[in-house]
Amino acid sequence: MERKLYYAIAIFITLAIGIGSLVTLKGVMVQPVKLLSDKVIHAVAYGILSISWLLALKFKLKTQKSKIWLLLAIVGYGIIIEVLQGVFTNYRQADIFDILANFVGITVGFVFFSLVLQKKQVN
Repeated sequence: MERKLYYAIAIFITLAIGIGSLVTLKGVMVQPVKLLSDKVIHAVAYGILSISWLLALKFKLKTQKSKIWLLLAIVGYGIIIEVLQGVFTNYRQADIFDILANFVGITVGFVFFSLVLQKKQVN
């Protein structure tokens, strides 16, 4: 049951990031975030995305190689979203610094999982 919940959460977060990155709400004026940089939001979102998938797949990720493949898949997802923003939206643009912020968030998510969450599961 727990594993299905983690899968559902990971899929939800993946879709939320994709939809939030590509869809605009008509008639809703989005105010620029004053307190947080756009890059911080990217890093946090992709950190949470990474942790959600690591929890969902924790029983399948037995080797370091499998974790690296997951990391690459999430990085690839972020790159695809950025490219789609540049191609299919007229209100957003692809930004290499967004990709770098995504990578920072993914890396922090993986480190946090390895140092904190995975250790708690062993004890």
